[in-house]
Amino acid sequence: CREILGEGFPRALTGIAVKGSALQLAFNHSIWLNEANFRKMEILKRIQQELPQAGVKSITLTLSAHRKPVGK
Repeated sequence: CREILGEGFPRALTGIAVKGSALQLAFNHSIWLNEANFRKMEILKRIQQELPQAGVKSITLTLSAHRKPVGK
């Protein structure tokens, strides 16, 4: 997922979850949330192309309560 999002996003991404057919992404700053929202359809298409087995049909974006990126 991080490779699909592109440069900069991995540092801002604080949570990833799949609930049903929805991918939920949480970001540590509103600037990154807005950027992801702007690119939402592009991100969804790439995920569907590169990870078709995941069955993702929509993306939900949120601002995280904690500020540390996932995996840090």
